[in-house]
Amino acid sequence: FDFTGGSVGNFFFAGARTFFGSLPAAIFLFSKVAGIPSGSRVLPAVLSEERLVLGAVLKDGTRLRGQYEISHPSPRQLAMKSDSTKEK
Repeated sequence: FDFTGGSVGNFFFAGARTFFGSLPAAIFLFSKVAGIPSGSRVLPAVLSEERLVLGAVLKDGTRLRGQYEISHPSPRQLAMKSDSTKEK
């Protein structure tokens, strides 16, 4: 297995899943370590050994699909986040 170019977050999550033997426990630990705000919901979409695609739905209804889109938001998504911060 070649770890080159791998995501530290993915390695952490995979290790936590293996260590705890539980996907929900790994999600809980990862959300705490990653600093996901309380009140956010992180839910497994599928409990399977099949290929999974990450996704997210933002408060404004924007849907993100795939790790790259979540980790590297487009300029439009960043502008929307900035606008929602100004409203508060």
